[in-house]
Amino acid sequence: MNPLLWRRIRRNLLWIALLLFVWLTCSGQAQAGALSERLAKFSNWQTKPPVATAAGDLIYPDWMVATWQMTTTLVDMAAPLAPTVVTPGFDGNRQFLPQPVTTLKPELGR
Repeated sequence: MNPLLWRRIRRNLLWIALLLFVWLTCSGQAQAGALSERLAKFSNWQTKPPVATAAGDLIYPDWMVATWQMTTTLVDMAAPLAPTVVTPGFDGNRQFLPQPVTTLKPELGR
């Protein structure tokens, strides 16, 4: 193939790739409509989020198969429907408020 022709083809491909890159990065807008709408309505949620129901077993990757130690700290308690709806154990969880709670989860993933 003629070196001059090859150089011209390569230069044109470079320009096409550059224009395609600029077009793809500058022309789109975020399409996360459902999440942004829910955030705009926060804390006045009246319906469930539009997600599909899970089907079948949850399968973990092999690298997650282990005994895991997990720690969490309860920093706040809220009862938005109180006193109309009373949940069991709500008052009993006050003992966990300021302290971390650690647990072992044996063989996560199997």
